[in-house]
Amino acid sequence: MLILAKLIGTVIIVMGTAIAISEKVFIDMMNFWKKGNNIYAAGAIRLIFGALFISIAHACRFPKVISVLGILMIIGGVIIFIIGPKKISAIFEWFQKSPPIIMRLAGLLAIAIGALIVYSI
Repeated sequence: MLILAKLIGTVIIVMGTAIAISEKVFIDMMNFWKKGNNIYAAGAIRLIFGALFISIAHACRFPKVISVLGILMIIGGVIIFIIGPKKISAIFEWFQKSPPIIMRLAGLLAIAIGALIVYSI
């Protein structure tokens, strides 16, 4: 399970790097999640990853960090289900119209979070 969590962190780093390099990647990702009910899959993924992180936290180098990240993932997943696709699409529209620097900063934030996950496990 620890390897899976490190893999998740690594994937987050790779995605963040792609976003930081090209805002088109960020826009394409948001367009994918906006289609139909795909956003509910993102919510489910967050819930699963959050539960995974909480369940493995005791075996990690920094259990509190992994526990907090797991809790935040679960909260994010629940919020997705509460606010639904219409409101999330509106948020995505705002991000897609924002300056490229905002998208690139989001990529850098993802890199930092992914690195924190990998380092903490």
